[in-house]
Amino acid sequence: MTVEKKKDENDLIAMREIRNHEGATWVASTGDGKWDVTSRSYDPGGGTHLMKYPDTRGFMTVGYGHRVLPDEEFPDLMTPGEAEELFQKDYWKHKEKASKTPGWDKASPRQRRAMINLAFNMGGDWHKGWPEFTEAANKGDFEKAAAELVDSEWYDQVKNRAVDVVNLMRPEEPEKLAMGYQDGGLIRDIYSRKFF
Repeated sequence: MTVEKKKDENDLIAMREIRNHEGATWVASTGDGKWDVTSRSYDPGGGTHLMKYPDTRGFMTVGYGHRVLPDEEFPDLMTPGEAEELFQKDYWKHKEKASKTPGWDKASPRQRRAMINLAFNMGGDWHKGWPEFTEAANKGDFEKAAAELVDSEWYDQVKNRAVDVVNLMRPEEPEKLAMGYQDGGLIRDIYSRKFF
């Protein structure tokens, strides 16, 4: 399956969710040749450039969550335009890989966004190490697939991102989502970072 590089509303939402989860290290010049960190999130907080940074596991990262591979070279500072260009390339690469995730064809647009987010976070073949997720997703049992995500080291490592991705993976219940609940439990509004 080849993913068409035509942005639809679901792509725009997925991109916003991923940028929100990946964050970035924004900096602003102090005027004396040094740079001060203004924000470590998607919001620049007055920053004008994005600085290369080590992620939570120590891997050098640039822009919005792009892990710098051994054969890649990036400057220590990027403009927002350069970071966005790199993000767009990464998004489409990861969406293509996510389209091969078990259950993709049975997934709703929300569940597909979860799969794209997982591919962006862990690589396109992440599901190969998750046999119970794979079995559940192939059957279209996204409640069980979501439960398999919760029962993992990944869930503990990425914290807020995990809560958001799991809620996207679960079957939709519009009346509960509108009230801020999923399966009777509290969910987060990922755009305002508030808990309901």
